[in-house]
Amino acid sequence: NTSRTPEVIAALLDADCGDEIIQNLLISVPPRFSLDDLVNVLEERDRLPLLLPYLEQKIRQENSRETTVYNALAKIYV
Repeated sequence: NTSRTPEVIAALLDADCGDEIIQNLLISVPPRFSLDDLVNVLEERDRLPLLLPYLEQKIRQENSRETTVYNALAKIYV
């Protein structure tokens, strides 16, 4: 169930799963989850930069104009 991706990522982070595994998971899962929830999960754990490859892919491949994508990028870059 891809809608639970933020919860799965949270559990993996809490279990000290490797960054590369999490990034690969994010890129391979269809985007049927709340990006806001995922940003919150990563931000709470001070791991927001893990989202950078996923966000860049959304912009590059999907031409995303979602506000959430750009807000998350701003949080990473600042």
